[in-house]
Amino acid sequence: MMTAILACVVLGSLPEGFFVIDPSEYAANLRNDYDWGIQNLPFIDIPEGVGYDDTITAYYYRWRSYRTHINLTPENFYVVTEFGPPVPWAGKYNTIPAAAGHHILEGRWIHNQQYIDDYIRFWFLWGGDPRKYTSWITHSAYERYKVTGNSSVFSNLTVSLSENVLGWEREHFGSYGGRNCFWQNDGADAMEVSISGSGCRPTINSVVAKEAEATMKIAELMNATGTIPVSNLTKIRDNAVNAVLNQQWNPSIKSFAVMPMGSPQGTYQPSNAVCPGNGTSSWPMNQTVSVRELLGFVPFYFSIPEYTSSRNSDYKTMWRQLFDDNGFNSLYGPRTAELRHPCYNYSWSHRDCWNGPTWPYETARLLTAAAIMIRDYPAVEALTVDEYNSLVKQYSTLHTATYAINDTAHPIGSGHVFELVHPDLGYWIDRQGLYYYNSTIKDVGDDYNHSTFTDIIISGLFGLVPMISGLVVDPLLPDWLSYFALDHVLYKGKIVSIFFDKTGDRYNKGSGFTVMVNGQVVSHTATVQKVVIPGNVFN
Repeated sequence: MMTAILACVVLGSLPEGFFVIDPSEYAANLRNDYDWGIQNLPFIDIPEGVGYDDTITAYYYRWRSYRTHINLTPENFYVVTEFGPPVPWAGKYNTIPAAAGHHILEGRWIHNQQYIDDYIRFWFLWGGDPRKYTSWITHSAYERYKVTGNSSVFSNLTVSLSENVLGWEREHFGSYGGRNCFWQNDGADAMEVSISGSGCRPTINSVVAKEAEATMKIAELMNATGTIPVSNLTKIRDNAVNAVLNQQWNPSIKSFAVMPMGSPQGTYQPSNAVCPGNGTSSWPMNQTVSVRELLGFVPFYFSIPEYTSSRNSDYKTMWRQLFDDNGFNSLYGPRTAELRHPCYNYSWSHRDCWNGPTWPYETARLLTAAAIMIRDYPAVEALTVDEYNSLVKQYSTLHTATYAINDTAHPIGSGHVFELVHPDLGYWIDRQGLYYYNSTIKDVGDDYNHSTFTDIIISGLFGLVPMISGLVVDPLLPDWLSYFALDHVLYKGKIVSIFFDKTGDRYNKGSGFTVMVNGQVVSHTATVQKVVIPGNVFN
């Protein structure tokens, strides 16, 4: 890898900030958002007809969709919504924290930083309710800082971030049943009608651990450690990590799993009235359940397990369930619970169930975790790069090849996303039911903003891995592609472009794999490989 500046590329006729891709080639994909897009968005380019057409379609569709959820409030600051129409269970300005972490990670690539700066500050200073649902807002805000390099969003915020973590402990931490762990109702965990039910869940414990850790990192960044109780936050983080690794691992099924328990305050007791835990009797309290659920992969999304562990072979077994037809594997996306379980897809009048259907919300976390496994946990051998690409392509077709009544995609196949999809039949379940009963809110899930997609393509598939200093570029695209490019990425105040051109004919800048910063070549290799761009390039 070459770390010195090698050459300056002549712009030619490309718009300002574009050094490789002619954005006009994708004007039809962005439609009325094209002018906004060339000011704000990274653009991608992959050959047609080689298996990534749906990925291209979904990528630009998701940016169009995301923009519809950026709302300027009467108080003149921006928020990002989950639902387009107002819903009664939302908070101020129709906000819901459940997917706020997704919103921030997706939005970190938008050039106009005010949208997400405002949104982060809203949650902690301007009327947001960050603990209404499990949310990883602080963690995502810190991950976004790695992209922007701008810490001003955290000004006067550290105390509020700390109070949020202390609130999680005060309201959700219990020392009972011989366990010390964080409790959450499965509905408030954004996973209503799950097979495992409420209790000490790997999700909330992973979230609290990383919220505490990110709060301490932000306080250090802002020279404000004296304003927060570092020892308390450290203890909260360590308790949560210990709960995940040492209490929520079920060796019999080789998966992280929920421990059903009543709430710490004793106001809620879990029940399995519709479908008992194992099909015949309720789950025993204070024991990890014996059902594999997609939520079990969340600790890897947050890099909670050690990179090298005596459990590596068990972790591999766990990840291989993604490709087991009796496990999570399906035609339209990973099931939220394993097919083999007696309570899989049990009937419930509430259609938004987490007992089997595919949810983009969790598929997004899974795919982020999958890229982390390939890069940071190679000893586990969780999945291959080809398998990762297959999952990304499957997630792409969720946006283009699934069925919805009164489809919002015009023409059909040009992009849509709703709430949950039937993993085998490919229809959007909640939309089907709402239209069947002619609900007054039957269009509530249009362009549902409940997951990431573009972030998965940028940081996962194309491999822009943000760092505090510098940048790692580690694409997971296959090396048989004749070309690919990612351009117009605003990173630490400069424009990053990466491209691979096998023959040099696509971009007319020579053959090989190249990384440019502000149009200057900072790395060039003959083949696609991991490269590290040092921090001084972005000074």
